[in-house]
Amino acid sequence: VDSPRYTWLREQLPDGLSSAIDIGANLGFFSLSLAAEYGIEATAYEQLGIYSEACEALADLAGLDDKVICRSGELIVDKLPEQLSVADLSIHLSVLHHAGEVFDVDTVKKMGGWRAYALETLHILGDKTSHLFFQTGNLLGGRPDLPVLFDGRETVPFIRQLLEDAGWTIEATGIVVEPETLKFATFGPQELDQAPSIWCRRDADSGLVAYFIGEECIGR
Repeated sequence: VDSPRYTWLREQLPDGLSSAIDIGANLGFFSLSLAAEYGIEATAYEQLGIYSEACEALADLAGLDDKVICRSGELIVDKLPEQLSVADLSIHLSVLHHAGEVFDVDTVKKMGGWRAYALETLHILGDKTSHLFFQTGNLLGGRPDLPVLFDGRETVPFIRQLLEDAGWTIEATGIVVEPETLKFATFGPQELDQAPSIWCRRDADSGLVAYFIGEECIGR
């Protein structure tokens, strides 16, 4: 799924970006790609040390070790202002729905729930960066057996309100309209009401993500 998301990001990138922070960077695909293609200096934050080491090795092999800095360890919301560097762009993909299950379990409870935690995280990102590339799942921890954080059928209005409440202005929204190819359609802020109500969920038995319009499965 990373390549289609990166292609969509490239189409939205404003001119003049020189730095990025990539939170939940995994193997560093976005950080490495932005560094290689645009010369952007990126800091890749990844909780799992072995993934961070792999990102570091890839940066070295690609001659990007002067552009990509890898940081491993857990990012705690209470410490985010000190942990994160200032940058032009923050990349925050498939991370927030793990809060309360994989990390910051007690903090989510203390703050009164997942949405309050998400708001605080997005506020902090707004203090650190001027642009945000954001996506989250709606299943706690990404697991079908755990609670739903918000109704998948209401993803667009829910995320829109979440971002606006956190002080962000939405410039573009990408929605997968062809599940088999992961082709995105782009909607501006005035077009979101016309966006198709496509939602998805991971099938517990097959592990595949199924995409729906209403109750009709349109692809996996």
